[in-house]
Amino acid sequence: MVSLKKIHAAIAVVLVICLCGSLFFVSFIVDFSSGGTGPGLGGDVISLYNLPFQTTNETTVNISMGYTPATGTVLYCTYTITNSNHKVVDSSVMLHAPFSSEYVIDKTLTNLANDTYTFVITTHYANGSTRTPENQTFTVDTSFKYPILTVISPRNQTYNSNQIDITYHINSVILYSYYSLDNANWLWFHCNITLSDLSTSSHKLQIFVVTEANLQIAQANEEQTIYFNVY
Repeated sequence: MVSLKKIHAAIAVVLVICLCGSLFFVSFIVDFSSGGTGPGLGGDVISLYNLPFQTTNETTVNISMGYTPATGTVLYCTYTITNSNHKVVDSSVMLHAPFSSEYVIDKTLTNLANDTYTFVITTHYANGSTRTPENQTFTVDTSFKYPILTVISPRNQTYNSNQIDITYHINSVILYSYYSLDNANWLWFHCNITLSDLSTSSHKLQIFVVTEANLQIAQANEEQTIYFNVY
């Protein structure tokens, strides 16, 4: 099943090991050719170390990112974080990495109120023009609960029946449910169903549930795999 995680406008993904192997980050080759007003359109590189995605229930948020403009004479880059009232929560010039074209930010925000925040990077060019290669929002909601899938049946055990119910519980409003038996195609099902005419052998069952909470978060922790036997 394809993961629900999506980073918009990403064309190529390269996994890199950095900081003496102690930190993993992903570099996204991003094409911003459809927007911006300054030079250097297209081919920007954003190294995504850490960035809030959609909704978090934590009031402390770390934003770590590197940005390399594609072309053009860049004077400096800035970042700004605003709340829903357009009030600036934090703003500064991004650090220019030595012997590199990369501009970096590593900022930890604490005691954030429940609100929606906008993170923006602005590139300032020598000819006086600017462009915005990164504009993303995230929400802090301390009451938000991550979806937790609990499979009630089947369990990782042996059954002496070739009919087994699929039942589960999840602490969020269910939008879609899918299952795959023995790596077959994913099938949609509603609520609970019964698997019939199971062969006398070992089986692998995968259950994937999409909930309202999944529209707010990146983590896909609503999938489980169960191994059981029928004899």
